[in-house]
Amino acid sequence: MKKILAILLACILLAALAAVPASASNPTHFYLTGPSSAKVGDQVEVKVNVEGSYQAHFIRLSVNFDKTALTYTDKSFGPVYLSAMNADGMCAVGLTMDGNAVSIAMLMPVDALSAAGEIVTLSFTVLSTAGSKTKIDLVVEEFGYMPVGQTTPTNLAHKEDGINIKISGGSGTQTTPTPGPGDHSGFATDDPNATDPGDTAKQTDAPKDTSKPDPNATEAPTDDPNATEEATEDPNATEEVTEDPNATEAPTDDPDATPGPETTDEPGPGGEPARSNNLTKGLLTAGGCVLAAALAFLCVLIAKRSKRKE
Repeated sequence: MKKILAILLACILLAALAAVPASASNPTHFYLTGPSSAKVGDQVEVKVNVEGSYQAHFIRLSVNFDKTALTYTDKSFGPVYLSAMNADGMCAVGLTMDGNAVSIAMLMPVDALSAAGEIVTLSFTVLSTAGSKTKIDLVVEEFGYMPVGQTTPTNLAHKEDGINIKISGGSGTQTTPTPGPGDHSGFATDDPNATDPGDTAKQTDAPKDTSKPDPNATEAPTDDPNATEEATEDPNATEEVTEDPNATEAPTDDPDATPGPETTDEPGPGGEPARSNNLTKGLLTAGGCVLAAALAFLCVLIAKRSKRKE
């Protein structure tokens, strides 16, 4: 009985070991299909497909094209893409920052994706600057298996194939090479009419050259020191209004007083205005008058008493 169990266990191990090279010898195939020829102005549809047996939690593809020959215009989803969306996958399709590749991403948080067939269909327009032929490459950026609880992804075996399209009516003399394998992520926009970032940079650089200051231009309108000083720092205007030495003093409380030379603000010998001296003299005079009146009243009173005694 023990020998039978040992033989069965050995067979299971051998079968498991044999499964690895079998899967490596039959990798998952990603490929493009589309027309073999087109002319300037045509709408070209390119399908992105997958075939083979696989289980993947993340797939990221890059469809690279010559942007002087083709411009990306639209997309439609195939059965594989819709299957990933229906399984609560996180999916996205969009033009990359460089404008010469379309990135396709499908991330499955729980259930692995195993569907085969058409993933998406991409639409392009043939430009007048295209050469006699153009190539569209398909690059598998990421393709792996990583279920819940596994911290390290398992990269899956794969292969990819692009297509070549003959172009007629184009003015281009040669084909610009498409970007090679690598990281072409970074969705710039889903708008197929978005301008190329390189062209935008050229447009923004032009004003810098034209806006340089002319060395022969004068700076009178903005840096005229005389205009500013006359408007804000005229010493004569301020002195005439606030510090006029010839200004007369306001009338005193005495309505009968007549202004004389003593009523000015001329400083006296002691450094104080002459008005203070005049006030002191007025007080002394008033005090003298009061004293004289008191003496007169006293004299009258004494005279009356003297008459009564007589």
